[in-house]
Amino acid sequence: VSGCLISELIPGIEDLRVMASAVRAGWRLNQGPELDLAERPILASALDQNVYYLISPEEMKPGWESERAYIAWHGAGQALVLPLRPSGQAIGVLELNYVGSAPETDTDFRRKARTLAVEIAAMAADRKVGASAEPSFALANKILAGTGADWCTVWLLNNEQNTLTRVLDCGHAVWSEDLRPQYPIFPVKLDKMPDESPLAYTARDERLPSLVRKVFTSYDAEAILCVKLAAKGKPLGAVLLYDVREPRHFSPQEISLVQAMVAQAATAIENARLFSDLGDSLTLLKATQIRLVQAARLSAIGELAAVVAHQIDNPLTAVLGNAELIMQDMPESDPFFESVATIHRAGKRAHAVGSRLLSMARQGDDSNEAARLDVNATIAAVLELVTAYIQRDRVNLQVELSESALWMAAPPGQLEDVWLNLLLNARYAVLGIPNATIGVRSERLNGRISVSVWDNGRGISAEHQARIFEAFFTTKPMGEGTGLGLYICKQVIDGVGGSLAVQSVPETGTRFTITLPPTTSAG
Repeated sequence: VSGCLISELIPGIEDLRVMASAVRAGWRLNQGPELDLAERPILASALDQNVYYLISPEEMKPGWESERAYIAWHGAGQALVLPLRPSGQAIGVLELNYVGSAPETDTDFRRKARTLAVEIAAMAADRKVGASAEPSFALANKILAGTGADWCTVWLLNNEQNTLTRVLDCGHAVWSEDLRPQYPIFPVKLDKMPDESPLAYTARDERLPSLVRKVFTSYDAEAILCVKLAAKGKPLGAVLLYDVREPRHFSPQEISLVQAMVAQAATAIENARLFSDLGDSLTLLKATQIRLVQAARLSAIGELAAVVAHQIDNPLTAVLGNAELIMQDMPESDPFFESVATIHRAGKRAHAVGSRLLSMARQGDDSNEAARLDVNATIAAVLELVTAYIQRDRVNLQVELSESALWMAAPPGQLEDVWLNLLLNARYAVLGIPNATIGVRSERLNGRISVSVWDNGRGISAEHQARIFEAFFTTKPMGEGTGLGLYICKQVIDGVGGSLAVQSVPETGTRFTITLPPTTSAG
């Protein structure tokens, strides 16, 4: 046959997409498919201006929309167009197609490719009816090897009719999931095709359905054979074979051979999928294990911080007590009074930080019983811990807490975890940002308590916003995040009957809004 395409059934959309293709199609000059130059402006320009072009779907001149469609239709990432002018007169075009990117080209690179293409053109013009095209394919393989192209096409110019005639297609390609051809590859829906009976068509049949005719036209085919690709009774895709030489019938022996080879291909594809899935599972398992270890380390650090806070509390008590005694016996006019007062203030601040660490590390009893708390007080307590840490990085901190208390029922220490995680995340988001700012605001809104924590940092992409509350999901580099902070925030807020929402625009900033149920009970 002249060409083969292997397609994959895409889950969810139940449609086929090309995975791989191979083609060895050659025509004599007067028999190849014709193309009006107006349909391919880049080929016309290359011939008229005697210049080469390197194009991709993203980079097109005005008026070249048809070229973008052509490249996307064939699944090319880039195409290199070289005019053929062996004696100063244009005779055709060599088109080199790349699934990815083309390599750097120079004069020698282009000269060698053109020389081989001119030889192919001469063979097509001289080849007699029934003569083999194998010498042309041998030259085409040299072109592919020398240029790194995935497949190539040679066009010859018909000056009188202003058309191009295709005389050769040769090469093979394998596509990734994000770059696949758009051309129609199968004449029937996969679920309509029997497992054991391939579909064979010939151009001689005048009763071909319109969709089948469209497939014939797409590949310039004279005969087509379609085989279902399935493993263990599960459809995986399809294989399409086509012949451009003559409208022939496939023999039973040919069909049997194709079925055997397709069955082997289906097994190989299924095994490759299983291997890939296993690799993904192992990668996910390793990542989860690393995050669990990191979470355990953070837990140990938290316990250690509580121990340290407890150990320094005793000497701080002595410092504060003695400072107060000295201040009582020392008149304020004493030159050392202000120094002792400074020692006393610093000691009280250190004592408050230690008490806060102990409070946040305390796990409470198993019932996790809720207590009546002032939301503003929980925010203020966390700000005592982190304000200096945030402002050390030249980050502005804007705090707007409601003047009246905002009472609600929550287990002690849990709301503080939420504010701490959100503030530390905000600090990370604004590092290195000009005029970096973090804001905290609390208010009573529509009968409920509303708290917002915002920043003007890097923002979160829409793709990541859908996952930020998943356990162990993080966008921070390895070692800088566990992916547990926002997950814990969501669990805490859900547990107290509230809601947590996020609004974020990349490079603009992020706002977390927490809505909490108030309580008026004094219990």
